[in-house]
Amino acid sequence: MADLTDTPQEFRFIVTSQNKFLVSIRGKGARPPLYLVHSLAGELTWLPPLSQLMDDDQPIYGFAAAGLNAKGTAFDSVEEMAQAYLDATRRVHPAEPYILGGYSFGGVVAFEMARQVQLLGGTVEKLVLIDTYSPKSAIIKELSAWNHNGTMLQSVGNMLALEWKARALMAPGDLPAGDAAGQVDLTVRHLLTQCDIPHSYEALSDLLAKCRDVMAAHNKALSNYQPAPLPKPVETVLIQNSEGFVGRKNILNLPGLSNGVEGNDHGWDGILQGTTKTLTVETEHFLMMKSPALERVAEILNAEL
Repeated sequence: MADLTDTPQEFRFIVTSQNKFLVSIRGKGARPPLYLVHSLAGELTWLPPLSQLMDDDQPIYGFAAAGLNAKGTAFDSVEEMAQAYLDATRRVHPAEPYILGGYSFGGVVAFEMARQVQLLGGTVEKLVLIDTYSPKSAIIKELSAWNHNGTMLQSVGNMLALEWKARALMAPGDLPAGDAAGQVDLTVRHLLTQCDIPHSYEALSDLLAKCRDVMAAHNKALSNYQPAPLPKPVETVLIQNSEGFVGRKNILNLPGLSNGVEGNDHGWDGILQGTTKTLTVETEHFLMMKSPALERVAEILNAEL
């Protein structure tokens, strides 16, 4: 097991012993707290910079993904994850109503959290879906193929490569399909070769192996999830990209989507109940929580919450 001190700082999130999953990004403020769920990769790197752009009186909490930033293995289902995150929330803030949201996959978990709150007679003030595709959208099947052929790990590796000013990015097809260990090994070797970073092979291997396993588990849970309409209307803020799942610039060097798969159809028609306010950010999916798109996301949240 790699030493935590050798793990990239961006991936270190401390979870208190009193609460297994809830992470306090900003614990104080006059507004009702905003609870945001992580993406498919389980990482929370976008939350601290987002909090810095939010109004000072807005408390913000995240959730540490089991298998990555929290102990245990990744959840087998969206329903189990939502229940665990709700339990963690109630231990700290038992009072409702809640403002629940998430980025990408996290929005699906937040939707299920809202459904479970309502089924128990509780109240959800708002639901915030940050570029979240419905489990019924064609994108979800695409993600299953990407998980198998290494594209999901390529996206994580190339995102790190951009952060670390790599001399080159991995290209589509560089990682061996179906070979989880081989995908991790080649991604780590690429980062160490193309980036001037102090991290060891062991630390990066440990981190990226966890990322890949968590993404595989979350992808399976997402593929098996059958969302039912919310029992009661909830005001929803849907923030969506303008350029599709893979944008025109494609700075992560990802493959194009399969024929017939539309990256700008989020697929929530008939599932969300109540008023849905849709706002667009000029970016692609994978860059939604990176500057300059992140500033626009924060602007929207400050105005809508």
